[in-house]
Amino acid sequence: MFYADDTQDGPIANKWGIVIGTSHTEPLARATKEQSLFLNGIWSWQNNQANVTEFLWEGVERARNWETLWTMGMRGLGDTASPTLTPDQLEQIIAVEQQLLRRGLNTTNLDNVPQMWCLYKEVGGYFAQGMTVPDDITLLWADDNWGNPERLPIGNETTRVGGSGIYFHFDYVGGVRDYKWINTINLAVTREKLVQTYDRSARQIWVFNVGDLKPLELPIHFAMSLAYNVNLWHGPTGTNDWYKAWATASYGASFAPQIATIMQNYSMYAGRRKYELMDEQTYSVINYNEADTALQQWTTLVNAAQSIYNQLPANAQASFFEMILHPALAGQTVYQIYIGAAKQNLYAMQGRTSANTWVQAVLNYAQTDASLTQEYNGLLDGYVISQTLPSIYFFESC
Repeated sequence: MFYADDTQDGPIANKWGIVIGTSHTEPLARATKEQSLFLNGIWSWQNNQANVTEFLWEGVERARNWETLWTMGMRGLGDTASPTLTPDQLEQIIAVEQQLLRRGLNTTNLDNVPQMWCLYKEVGGYFAQGMTVPDDITLLWADDNWGNPERLPIGNETTRVGGSGIYFHFDYVGGVRDYKWINTINLAVTREKLVQTYDRSARQIWVFNVGDLKPLELPIHFAMSLAYNVNLWHGPTGTNDWYKAWATASYGASFAPQIATIMQNYSMYAGRRKYELMDEQTYSVINYNEADTALQQWTTLVNAAQSIYNQLPANAQASFFEMILHPALAGQTVYQIYIGAAKQNLYAMQGRTSANTWVQAVLNYAQTDASLTQEYNGLLDGYVISQTLPSIYFFESC
């Protein structure tokens, strides 16, 4: 709760020139947690309109003196779909919210007041049904939670006063599966989608959904580079050009081509299937050497990254480990665990005693994973916690 947790947050952000906004589900600068703590009654327009309106007015009063990006509209409590809201009700809600802004900002014209309405999940459906949105509100189009824009401006939507933008995921918590461990973003795909977004005039606001910042520094940096000057990275070689520029700035020109190749390959391998969506059936251990080929690619990647790491000066190794070597090692370990489990399952079904060897191999890979986490957390005297693996891991045929 940015404003409620510390009353100095708003003034300090304003002093430093930081524009504060709230998520797509938090209208008029009121945080989701505030809906439960400070609202009189339930978060429901249909059943508690007067109190919800007063609650939103307090948000305008609190943030009106600072540069603010105002979220409009409404969803259910805690970023869920509201079972009672209709397109007509949403039009009414936005009309009331704009009245509150005019009152709080002492203006009759909101053309220069940053407002956005995120067309996410069921909200996009309301727009598709013909809901009218005031022209001075930015339409924030959403991706499908996996980096593919579901819709971009068409026709006269490109000339709206409020313009359009994109809500784009580098991390996702929700159905059907989350992906929130480490970076699995293919930057070539990101470049393609964001350039397309820019070319289609959705360029007023770009919002990137990020959970933990540390594992996703590269996608964030890349996306911000595109936002800052899309023309630098617009062409088909834009991603590789950016990789080389980033590697040169971070580790010197002599290593840049090799690092760019490592980063490209990692991006491709990790982007094939999110780690959270993998299991022992993802890659075949029978047909076309599929599983072993994937493992060999990861081994080659890790060897290349380890070679660069070994040649770097000591003061550059921690950052290289965090940004490049750790993701390569971690991805390789995930593949070793699942493909090892797949082989164990197959060999157990065939009655081979070697199935026992693969049980132990998978347990060893799991210990490697735990050790990697320890090493990551301990970088530069970081915080290290004791981790003890459970004594038994159960796989399908154990």
